[in-house]
Amino acid sequence: MALDVIEMLDVLGVEKFSVAGHDWGANVAEMLAVGWGERVERMAMLSTPPRLGGMATPPFWHARLQWYHWFQATELGAQAVRENGRGFARIMWETWSPRGWFDDATFDRVAKSFENPDWASVTLHSYRSRWDEAEPDASSKWLDEKVRATKTLALPTVFFQGELDGVNPPQCSEKIAEKFTGPFERIVLAGVGHFPTREAAGEVSARLVSYFGSGRRYAAPHLNQE
Repeated sequence: MALDVIEMLDVLGVEKFSVAGHDWGANVAEMLAVGWGERVERMAMLSTPPRLGGMATPPFWHARLQWYHWFQATELGAQAVRENGRGFARIMWETWSPRGWFDDATFDRVAKSFENPDWASVTLHSYRSRWDEAEPDASSKWLDEKVRATKTLALPTVFFQGELDGVNPPQCSEKIAEKFTGPFERIVLAGVGHFPTREAAGEVSARLVSYFGSGRRYAAPHLNQE
C-alpha cells in the first residue's frame, strides 16, 4: 500500500506531503515516513500504534482483544474468513466501538467491498505476515525490514486514540511518545472507539486541517536506526 501511494504521488508530481492514516493506514503512513522521510513533512496516525522497532508479542489481555489475528493464522479460521467475510467484519464493527456508531444500511454499503475476490487474500496475508506466519510481499520486504530497524522518528507526529477503543484501548498507546523524538502529541478522544474518522468526524477533521496547515516544513533526515 505504501508503494502504491508513492507511485501515485510520483505520477501526480507531488514531492513533499503530509500524511494521515487510520488503522492499516496508520502503519502505511509510518512506512512512508520511514521509507521516504525526506518527502514526509508531518504525520498523523489514528487508532493503531506504530510498528517501529518491530512488533512484540502482545500481553495476554491484548492478545484476547486481537483474537482475529490468531484465528486467521489457522487454516480453518482462514477458510471461515474466505467463506464469510461479511460476518467476520461485522463482529469487529460491533465490538471495537460503542453501539450506535453505524447502522445496517451503512454496513451493507461498505460490505459490498468484501465481495472483491482479492479481499480475503489481502486480509489474511496482512495479519499472517505481521506475525511471521507468511512471507511478506517480496517487493516491499525491504520496507518491512527498514521499519523493524528504525527505532524512532523525529518528524512532527500526532496520534489519535479513542478512549473506548475495543481493540487498541488507551493503554496500548500510553508509551508511544518514546518512539518520536520530534514534536509529538497524543490526543485521546472521549467517548470514541476505534473509528474516530466516523465517530468524531468533525473534531478529527478540524484538528487535522489545523495541524497540517501549521508550522514550517520539517527537514530530513529523521530516522534513528541501529
